[in-house]
Amino acid sequence: MRLNELHIFLLDDDTYLLKALERIIKGLGHSVNTFSKKSVFFNWINHYANSCLIVDLGIFNISSSTAFHELKENKISLPVIFMTASDNSIEKQNALQNGAIDYLIKPFDAADLYTAIKKAAAFINEKN
Repeated sequence: MRLNELHIFLLDDDTYLLKALERIIKGLGHSVNTFSKKSVFFNWINHYANSCLIVDLGIFNISSSTAFHELKENKISLPVIFMTASDNSIEKQNALQNGAIDYLIKPFDAADLYTAIKKAAAFINEKN
C-alpha cells in the first residue's frame, strides 16, 4: 500500500478547520470525507479499505477511552488520530495506550498531520 491510497474520515465541529484540513489532506494525495457532527458520521460511515479517522476529541466532549468505546458501539474499527486543543499529557498517554495512532495538539502544522497519516498508513499496511 502506498501512502497516497488512504481514505480519511475527518470529524471536527469547527467547519473552518475542516475545510483547511481537507485541503491539506487532499494536497497530500488522499481522499477525504468531512463531518461536523458525529451523528451524521455514525449514520453515514462506510468502511473503505485503507482508511482512518481523524477526529477532534471535543466533538465527543469526553475522554479518548470513552470515544473509543462509542466508536466500537457504532461498529467503527478504524485507526484513529485524535486532535484536541487540550494539552493534557495524561489524556494523551491514555489515548495512545488505548490504541490511538497519534494525538495532535491544536494548533498543529501540516508536517505533524503528515507524520500522523504516515503512522496510520504504516499501521494499516502492517495489518494487511
